[in-house]
Amino acid sequence: TYVRYIIYKVKSDLRADVTKNYLSYFWWILEPCLMIAVFYVVFVKLFDRGGEGFVSFLLLGVTSWMWFQSSVLSASQSIRKATGLTLQVYIPKYVFPFSAVLFGVFQYLFVMVVLLALLIALVPPTLFWFYYFLVFAVQLLLILALSTLLAALVPFIPDLTKLLPSLTRMGMFVSGVFYPQSLIPKEYVEYFRYNPMAGLIMEYRKVMLDGLLPDFIYLGKVALYSAILLALGLWMLKKFDRIYPRLVE
Repeated sequence: TYVRYIIYKVKSDLRADVTKNYLSYFWWILEPCLMIAVFYVVFVKLFDRGGEGFVSFLLLGVTSWMWFQSSVLSASQSIRKATGLTLQVYIPKYVFPFSAVLFGVFQYLFVMVVLLALLIALVPPTLFWFYYFLVFAVQLLLILALSTLLAALVPFIPDLTKLLPSLTRMGMFVSGVFYPQSLIPKEYVEYFRYNPMAGLIMEYRKVMLDGLLPDFIYLGKVALYSAILLALGLWMLKKFDRIYPRLVE
């Protein structure tokens, strides 16, 4: 029953998001393209950095980061925004962050098709490209885990909604979205990869641009830690399930 509700909610949210924008689905592609264009002008044209293949480099970094950022920010507020509905009818609270994450997946899949088409035009495809979907799956688990945990916390700490946008903007600058690992001093690379999104973006580029195998141990660690965070978030949602509707502003 609740799976059907999640699917219905995602469909209605997708329809609403498309109809409210004059450019419809095209906006989903235009937004990352504009960000890529800005980074390209700043780093290549103004500072003479980046070099050959920088567009492909940016494509992978920007799109994966925007998927992460938009999904986590949206899901973190999903339970608070549904307070009116939960006061009227009982719905398990995991439904709301899960719906927000699934919405982000469909949106990103639409962008990913265009991304892959552009990459094929810019970079010769290799068999290593199939590992893209492994990194994608690990990132999805990470997004689901953080989204669920934050959705469980935000009703108790509403100020998080003001803090998270700033944190995600800061996170973009320490995730290697627009600069390569080679710019990071070797002694700090290991610490850099403690940021899971920085490590995942590096893995995307490794399999898509460098034609190398991903770091399976690293991906396994990110998946394990994400699973633990997801379990914690689900536990909180279950424990405080009946309390959330009373946490009205």
